[in-house]
Amino acid sequence: MSKILIEKNGIVIFKENDEKDILNIKFDIENTKLDLTKILNIDFFKLVYELNQDIFESINIKKINENEANIILLCKNLFMDIGLPQYYYYFNVKRQMDSNDRIYFIFTSLEGEKTEIINNNNSAFMPLNKFEIICYIKSNSCIQMNIEISATPLEMFSAYFEKIVNTLLFKLFNRVKHFIYNINYVNNNKI
Repeated sequence: MSKILIEKNGIVIFKENDEKDILNIKFDIENTKLDLTKILNIDFFKLVYELNQDIFESINIKKINENEANIILLCKNLFMDIGLPQYYYYFNVKRQMDSNDRIYFIFTSLEGEKTEIINNNNSAFMPLNKFEIICYIKSNSCIQMNIEISATPLEMFSAYFEKIVNTLLFKLFNRVKHFIYNINYVNNNKI
């Protein structure tokens, strides 16, 4: 049985009862004028950043190859007024495609690695305990996104803080979904 936290605009954020610290996010992205399989690559994360600059302060993507990169993502200091530090994520992401028309993005935290972008002593590393994006290709113009994410044990935060995080995640993915839906033409199907 799932506990639905947000269900709006075709996006569902929920938790499975046996996985209390993992958020699941599901939604479809569609655009009949694009081959969406060509834009679901490492550069896709630049788009997520560009559409959400009120949430993220900066991004640094160091490509290892076309299907792998190390990414540093510095969040805005949204909770400074309540004494929380500015958070950043540093992770390796690998893109894989299987024979069943699924694209996987698998994220691994790089907690022990040095970063050049984070020089602020007030920033804190936010480990990703689990972060996977599975894209089910329904057709070249319709892809179902399934995201599992666990960044911090949710028991550390109040229900109020959890609602804020869920709302931010909804806002982030809703922008991406609607931006892709409204694209009329992209040169060579690259965003």
